[in-house]
Amino acid sequence: MEIEKFSFAGRLRECMSKGMLSISDLSIWLGRSRPAVNTWVKGRIPLTIYAHELQDRLQKLESLIEQQEGKPLVPHTVSMRTRKTYLLGLLDAALTFRPIPEPNTSKPRVAVRLHSAGKKARLGKDAGGTEQ
Repeated sequence: MEIEKFSFAGRLRECMSKGMLSISDLSIWLGRSRPAVNTWVKGRIPLTIYAHELQDRLQKLESLIEQQEGKPLVPHTVSMRTRKTYLLGLLDAALTFRPIPEPNTSKPRVAVRLHSAGKKARLGKDAGGTEQ
């Protein structure tokens, strides 16, 4: 399957514009590195060994963007930290024909790191490990 230079690059740029996506978002969706996708957006033709998969994923992305009717593909309520997970969920749903998942708008958990000195103090032990 031959990928035409202008149509593929143009379709990628159109997805970026209409879906409000970045190069990184496209690289997640297409399953390829960010530098590779960047060269495709600029007009370079992808290797033909990836042609079928790339065309399929791009077609599914275009369909999702069309369904959004002018809204961004990734809602603004999705944080930058969870954006990749959200996009992968969309991709999984698109590839397996499942309903699109709702974005998780809960606040992210904060990891607390215990320092060894603080942990011993809380346990009632001094720095030497003996009871106080």
